[in-house]
Amino acid sequence: MSFPHRRDFLFLSSAMAAACAACAPVGTGAPPTPAIVVPRTAASRLVAGVERIDLSDATNGLALENDVPTVSLVDGKIEHDGVVVADVSAVVQRRLLTRVEGLFDSLKAAREAWKIANPGRQFHGAVLLAFDAKAPALQVKSILQTAAFAGYPHARFAVRGAGAVTRLNVDAIVPGPPGSSAFPEPGARLLVVVRPERYVLVWRKDGATVSTSEVVAPAELAARVQKEWALHAVHREASDQAFDQAVLYVGDDVDHARIVAAVDGIHATTRELATGGATKRVPAINVNLGMATEIGGAGDPLSARGREPATIREIVLRGAGGFRACYEKGVARKKSLAGAVRVRFVIQPSGKVSDVTDEGSALPDAEVVKCIMRKFGELTFSPSAGGPETVVYPLVFRRDASAPSEEAGDGGVGIGRP
Repeated sequence: MSFPHRRDFLFLSSAMAAACAACAPVGTGAPPTPAIVVPRTAASRLVAGVERIDLSDATNGLALENDVPTVSLVDGKIEHDGVVVADVSAVVQRRLLTRVEGLFDSLKAAREAWKIANPGRQFHGAVLLAFDAKAPALQVKSILQTAAFAGYPHARFAVRGAGAVTRLNVDAIVPGPPGSSAFPEPGARLLVVVRPERYVLVWRKDGATVSTSEVVAPAELAARVQKEWALHAVHREASDQAFDQAVLYVGDDVDHARIVAAVDGIHATTRELATGGATKRVPAINVNLGMATEIGGAGDPLSARGREPATIREIVLRGAGGFRACYEKGVARKKSLAGAVRVRFVIQPSGKVSDVTDEGSALPDAEVVKCIMRKFGELTFSPSAGGPETVVYPLVFRRDASAPSEEAGDGGVGIGRP
């Protein structure tokens, strides 16, 4: 029997930790469209170096913009518009999120030059970031935060689309005034914990957790986000210029491809937006990325907290004996019985579980599934001051669960015969 259970913690340099004692994204609306100052495009700047970068694939990328500086990470060297300005040796050596001084100075100078050339115009603050698919999260986040500190909080991840380089938009969570709220405007908050083996999705409204679920495959993530946004979204109408927000909590052992898959999956959910006298289809959720790796952990921009996914998992694991007993009854009927059971349930403020339903289980034994659902109904959580919380929890059953696979594990609990 194996119960994968791991907590990841964020380690920050003292300077960056202090800077993010209170963090806030730059806004809930779309950033201003960059003005075209020179005919050179971001795409043309990428052409010379893109063959050296194994960009991550994405299906929901947008067209590249003009007048957006390009920052690339190539063989450990950081290039700003094709010129090497720094390297990632400090990040690699310290194994901490680190402001990259050479990049900071170069971007800051470029921003000042833009403002001089464009008096009276609002600076767009956008930067195109090109990373190898295998680039570690520490390097990605260090460069993202450095760009934000230099005045470029609106990142565009360069990705490979259908025969072209496209972009996925991600806003950096940057320091705000002490005591400020990360998201002062009303809306739905999708918190996504990104790990190499799973995604944990937590929806919050008015500070209360209303839904928690886990998935493994990016395709599952896209489908789950679309389904749950339809239930929890606040900003839906084309006339509404604000957006619901997503915050990514990325583990340090995650690569850039996994981050891109999360953003791409979230961007698959779209809505109409009326702007400039026309209506167009745009991503429905604005994605934000900060320094925190855990919900409620160091650097977390959200002050409101519900039950943590780790706490829910701990209570579910306590019921593992009952779940296994249900499975053993099925094995007695069919020795090769194996598959996933997905259970949706609601945790009431009292801590009691209600409304237990089957969320598309693949285990081919209805009696075992019903038995497991009854066991979920017997779980008891600690009382909470918030409202009811909906949870979708996967359990994987097989004869040997000593090493649950990612494909079958679904990020849940492996329970099987020893």
